[in-house]
Amino acid sequence: MNEFLEKMGGMAHMPKAIRVEVFYDAKLQEITGVASEPVTMNEGATFGYLLKNIFMAHPEMMETYPPGTLGIAINGYSPKTYSPMLDGDRVLFTTH
Repeated sequence: MNEFLEKMGGMAHMPKAIRVEVFYDAKLQEITGVASEPVTMNEGATFGYLLKNIFMAHPEMMETYPPGTLGIAINGYSPKTYSPMLDGDRVLFTTH
C-alpha cells in the first residue's frame, strides 16, 4: 500500500504521501493490540482526519474513552483539530 501511495504522490497533481507514527500507552495497547503503528496519509491532512481514522480502526477507544478523556500529543505538543500532519510526526495517545 505504501509503495502504491508513493507512486501516486509522484504523479502530477497528486498529493504526496506522508507517514506518521502513532503510539499508545499501556491501557490503549490492550484495546489496539499494538504499542505503535504507522499511518500513511496525504500531505495536507489534518489531525482531525488522523483522529477520525484512528477511531474508525479502533472504535473501542472512543467507546471506552469519551471525548476529552484521552491525552494526545503530536511531537510533544497538544494538537488542534485543524493542525496539519507532517511527514515523520509522532503522535502519542494516553489515558488520564
